[in-house]
Amino acid sequence: MSRKKSSKTTTTTTTTTTTTKNQHVFPYRLFVPFAVCVAASLLYVAPQEVPKMSMVVVKCLPILALMGVILQKETLKGGGEVTLVFIGLGLSLFGDYYMIWPDETFLEGVVSFVVAESFYITSHGFKRVSWRSGVLVYSMCLFSLTQVYTFMPSPVHKIAVTFYSFSLGTMLWRTVDR
Repeated sequence: MSRKKSSKTTTTTTTTTTTTKNQHVFPYRLFVPFAVCVAASLLYVAPQEVPKMSMVVVKCLPILALMGVILQKETLKGGGEVTLVFIGLGLSLFGDYYMIWPDETFLEGVVSFVVAESFYITSHGFKRVSWRSGVLVYSMCLFSLTQVYTFMPSPVHKIAVTFYSFSLGTMLWRTVDR
């Protein structure tokens, strides 16, 4: 009789362990629509020179796909980091919208992206800080800026791109340190 109990206990323990392991596995299949949307955006939006409203939809699809992943995982209930990322993604939609017409709304797009990145940076926080990685990231920002400055049409664009570059660099630094 004791043998039957221990075999049941072993079976139950194995089942519980399997269930626990499966709960911690992230379903990467949720990112397939994102990858498809990025490919569609690169194939449809990038080659076109004349902005169209259909480009807005295709360009915003990758962000909408990421927002869908967050909603599918139902992670907004707890608030905190995930909610900040979700808000940042929503603000990135405005940035992508404005960047369809860069001649008219470039600065609005940059501002939208910088505000969105501030939400991403806040979600990552500054708990673990590696100054070494920060110096590396900001050095890459400076190098990149020296390469693109000659192509900037005005001082206003140079200032906006500098601000955006360091905002993007800070987001990258906080992500790497995390």
